[in-house]
Amino acid sequence: MTDTPHPLYDRHVDTLTRALTAITERGYWSAYPESPSPRVYGETAASDGKAAFEAYLNGDFPLDQPGAGDRVATETSPFGVELGVRYPHPGVDELV
Repeated sequence: MTDTPHPLYDRHVDTLTRALTAITERGYWSAYPESPSPRVYGETAASDGKAAFEAYLNGDFPLDQPGAGDRVATETSPFGVELGVRYPHPGVDELV
């Protein structure tokens, strides 16, 4: 057995370390953020995605489930955006 790390590990140690940090912090992180490329997703991909995201802000999330009379808005964005998205808050009995 050898103590020398595999060359692949050496090449990606920074990415692996950052991934472990993200797991520990329980926050969002992506080593390879996706860009809505117009070539791949169409010319309006970025604006369509932004509009779809903004349509959920400060409103009821469309989730149909039993006992969904009450709504709660406790989600927090790790990016500092005020979401205000309200989700169903059913009781245990209604779900079971």
